[in-house]
Amino acid sequence: MVNGWDGFHRKERLTSHIGEVGGLRYNAMKKCDDLLNRKQHIDVAFDQISEAAKKAYFTRLNGSIDTARLLMKQGLPFGGHDESKESYNRGNFLEFYDCLAGHDPILRKAVTTHATKNSCLLAPEIQRDIVECFANEIVQSILEELGDDVFCLLVDESRDISCKEQMVLVLRQKKIIVMHWFINF
Repeated sequence: MVNGWDGFHRKERLTSHIGEVGGLRYNAMKKCDDLLNRKQHIDVAFDQISEAAKKAYFTRLNGSIDTARLLMKQGLPFGGHDESKESYNRGNFLEFYDCLAGHDPILRKAVTTHATKNSCLLAPEIQRDIVECFANEIVQSILEELGDDVFCLLVDESRDISCKEQMVLVLRQKKIIVMHWFINF
């Protein structure tokens, strides 16, 4: 087609050129229209979130952080075998979070009224992200405390019962007393 397409006056030809509803060109045209629609941009959608919803989100986030902090401080595992709603023991994280929500009316309201299913901040991925943030902060504070001082790096490797090799990293510093920091496992 060297000269282009000139069958716009015939509707049946236009349909064959553009394609049926659900066809590739039709879908591309719809996506282009959606992209040009300013009301569908992410910044507009984000600005429409109410202040109450934002406060509820940060309340749920702080509840998850407080629960993770408590479990890590006590050295307790997070998950359980059955974390479904019907389970009697849903794992330490969910049980402590529910207990915290039961005693904090602001958190209880944020969990029950403002939380959508994908915004509860209780998923194992969220729990891992929170723990990773804590770990990064701890390592940074240890490195700041070490400063330019001399330290030793101890690395130990062992094999567990399932023949999986595990390595431990420890920093050791000798000032007045010997200090050990467990860095990674």
